Amino acid sequence: MLQPGLDWLEARTGKPVIGVLPYVLDLHLEAEDGIDQRQVGKVEQLLKVVVPVLPRISNHTDFDPLRLHPQVDLQFIGPARRFLLPI
Repeated sequence: MLQPGLDWLEARTGKPVIGVLPYVLDLHLEAEDGIDQRQVGKVEQLLKVVVPVLPRISNHTDFDPLRLHPQVDLQFIGPARRFLLPI
């Protein structure tokens, strides 16, 4: 059932398909040179971390341990977005 799709992909790209990675919930694979736009702030967290997104940000996945921690609200913000500290 999968083989026709793999054959099509190889023919279309001219590259061999070496393997297939199944979908696994919460696998937390790093996005290559991108920031996951689905990051949603969590409510009532103990620690809020705000990271400014710079034009040439690299190694943003270094923040993944914080993003994945259940007691941390990690947010990436662009230059046009402001944030307010709670009083």
